[in-house]
Amino acid sequence: MGKAYIHIEKDYFDKTKEQANKKSLEDSPESDNYLWDNLNFSLDDINFDKGILNIGGETDLGYLNLDFDLGLDTVIDVIDFYMKKLGKLKTVLEATK
Repeated sequence: MGKAYIHIEKDYFDKTKEQANKKSLEDSPESDNYLWDNLNFSLDDINFDKGILNIGGETDLGYLNLDFDLGLDTVIDVIDFYMKKLGKLKTVLEATK
């Protein structure tokens, strides 16, 4: 489970909503939605606290902030990935002694 905070810039929304609706209809002809499928995202903030990953930043559409409740399996996968990276770094450092 997670939470999202989205602050949409009205000017950008108004300028692009027609095109976004067309993209949505191409994806699903029965829908009456908007699809922005290639927004630029500038990461401003990333935090991890008590199993919650928080990511925030600016998009073309406005500000986006997401909270993800990471499951134990995901946390283990992240730890495993970085342990392998650190192992490679250790090997390189030992070789340069």
